[in-house]
Amino acid sequence: MIHYLRHGEIDKVKWDACIDRAQYNILYGYSWYLDIVSPAWDALIEDDYETVFPLTWKKKYGLHYLTQPNFAQQLGIFSIHPLSGEQISSFLDAIPKTFLHYDLYMNPLNECPLQSKYFYRTRKTYHVHLNAPYAGLFQKYSGDTKRNLKKFSKKHLHLNSIPVQDVIELYKRNVWYKTPALKMKDYLTLNDLSGEVAARKKCLSIGCFENEVLSAGAVFFISGDKIIFVFGSANLTGRRNGAMRFIFDHVIRTYANRNLVLDFEGSSVKTVEYFYKSFGPDKIIFTNIRYSKHVLLTGMIEMKQKITKMIARKKIISRFAMK
Repeated sequence: MIHYLRHGEIDKVKWDACIDRAQYNILYGYSWYLDIVSPAWDALIEDDYETVFPLTWKKKYGLHYLTQPNFAQQLGIFSIHPLSGEQISSFLDAIPKTFLHYDLYMNPLNECPLQSKYFYRTRKTYHVHLNAPYAGLFQKYSGDTKRNLKKFSKKHLHLNSIPVQDVIELYKRNVWYKTPALKMKDYLTLNDLSGEVAARKKCLSIGCFENEVLSAGAVFFISGDKIIFVFGSANLTGRRNGAMRFIFDHVIRTYANRNLVLDFEGSSVKTVEYFYKSFGPDKIIFTNIRYSKHVLLTGMIEMKQKITKMIARKKIISRFAMK
């Protein structure tokens, strides 16, 4: 039987034990991770925490809705047993009626039933399976990436571990205007999250320098069998010298021949997707589920998204007009 638990009622020891043993295990599902990205999250639980579903909610004008938190690309239903389409439908139907709108990104094992009443669309991420020698992984790179790595390896590029805050500052100085949905509190959340991951799992924060000047940086979280690319940025120099390629190649070279997966987290931006695909990854499909019981709330959320995109376009135009 499925039970709804408010945040204070959740047994987080049992919750994390379920995530440890889940058929699909990913860092985002742990209670301590959810506590940072969605502090008041509630949950649906089946049996004695054998199957769990985090409900990451927000409130607008007194109305409650479910939304995907930043820095947690996919959540959904986690179970120590294989899930059927009927079970997935049962969990979705068990979401309390107080949540009037859903926009959730499920994990790859949560296939939405074809006859579902929920609107859903597929999303994709890219995985490089690292359980092979580096030479074999390198052969899967695109010709463009191979040429760039060879060309820029002759330049004065070198890699170092750097504080996560340095990557965040590089992002804020160079590409913040492209993602207005990320607010100042989100950068603070990422910094806190990175510290917690470093204490519990493993956090890599890598900078690429040309002539001792930082030109690109990337943050990776390592947990279980996954190395997750969480956040990164490059300045104009970094875009010219292939610094991000240099960083990803370094991670692949370092962790090659291990039973690990490099998860790029995917992107709907064509140029970013092209960059990820240049490393020869496998495409992984997951589902975005949307549902609304309240037309007014849906309208307000969609209006906010349109305004956010409009502000982003204006910022981009004004920024490049100054150059």
